[in-house]
Amino acid sequence: MNIKLKAGKKIIALLLALTLTVGLGSAASAATFGNAKNGASNVEVLQVRYDGAAWNYKGSGYNWASFKYTRDGRTLLTKTAYRLFLEKF
Repeated sequence: MNIKLKAGKKIIALLLALTLTVGLGSAASAATFGNAKNGASNVEVLQVRYDGAAWNYKGSGYNWASFKYTRDGRTLLTKTAYRLFLEKF
């Protein structure tokens, strides 16, 4: 009986590991806005992890780029990129 129980636990553990590996690797939601010089991008994975970036490069015509990712009125992620103004002295 002990051998059957150990084999059953191993199979369950393996199935759980495979399910988590496959499930956590996929993005539930992803979006990109803008162009190569000014924009923002975000990715949501299983409503657990939120990643994103904002960019603003010289020649974009804008001073900043920003986004705020919210769900049910709660802010989950914000990113802002400002254009750097350098003056020669």
